[in-house]
Amino acid sequence: MISMAMASRIYCRTLSSSGSGGGSGPTETLIGPAVRNLLLQYGLKPTEVKLSGPRGNLVKGDILKQVSERNLQPLKLDATASAPSPKSSQLRITFTQDGTVPSPFTDLELTNMRRTIAKRLVQSKSNIPHAYGTTECNLGNILGLRKRMISEGLKVSVNDFIIKCAGNALGKCPNINVVWEGSQLISKGQIDISVAVATATGLITPIVSNVAEKDILEISENVRNLADKAKAGKLQPNEFMGGTFTISNLGMFGIHHFSAIINPPQCAILAVGGGQMAVGKSGKLETLINLTLSYDATGISEENVAKFLAHLKHEIENASETSVGIYNISSRAEIQDLLNSSSSSSSLLTK
Repeated sequence: MISMAMASRIYCRTLSSSGSGGGSGPTETLIGPAVRNLLLQYGLKPTEVKLSGPRGNLVKGDILKQVSERNLQPLKLDATASAPSPKSSQLRITFTQDGTVPSPFTDLELTNMRRTIAKRLVQSKSNIPHAYGTTECNLGNILGLRKRMISEGLKVSVNDFIIKCAGNALGKCPNINVVWEGSQLISKGQIDISVAVATATGLITPIVSNVAEKDILEISENVRNLADKAKAGKLQPNEFMGGTFTISNLGMFGIHHFSAIINPPQCAILAVGGGQMAVGKSGKLETLINLTLSYDATGISEENVAKFLAHLKHEIENASETSVGIYNISSRAEIQDLLNSSSSSSSLLTK
């Protein structure tokens, strides 16, 4: 005796070659209410019936043919069983060639931050005319300078150098350091660079403020503190809302080239790829990085983009102690040691 409630639970796997498609991968068929009732009436399973309908679907004729060939008789139904729910009027059944059940899946809950980010990115890509400029830079000077600084106990990252170099270039190209306020384009005097940071709940862009007036060690400390606060969910609104320019660096993840979506109301975002070894003009191996500027073609001209990328390339390839604001590595290391000692003493006194 078969319960009518089974109608809401029909699910099976069989060879896809039994259908009209004959493909090697998983295929799907739909079972309508009439076919479903016939299957229940005669106690048949979909896997027992050869499919002949459009796109490999099971149709009434397939059931009736099987009934006739096997001389089947209707089964007695349980009249007291619960009726099928309205949602079961059309069931989807998946067929695979080898009959195996696919691996289970888990529904992932989207955070409000991820939903908001997705909404803003769609709006940006849909409403802002994105244009792109790309340049390639030799990292030799930066890597050498960073190595010397680390040897003196000054910890900085390549991304810290990129931020400082971008700040220097923006100072020479104020027409890139612009934002929209309503329908009015505003050139900002202060250079506030948003830095993309990945967190467990989504991407956020804390702001390193007044980059042009800070040396690379101050920038490095700011970035570390902001990244820690972002990952802990402790950023204040003024620490991630605003900014005049954004940098997104995926080089540490092995990405060599990508383009980013503009973060409104800003008008430009710099995508930084990872370093790659290549033979330079001198015949020696060089470490090159690819930089792609996505910019709002309404607010920024191609000419200004070309000037900015040229200045940025120059800043990166000619990075020096002076250009990153430390002037003398050894002296700066001594000063940093004194500052760290003073900070440690203050911490002990407050305990």
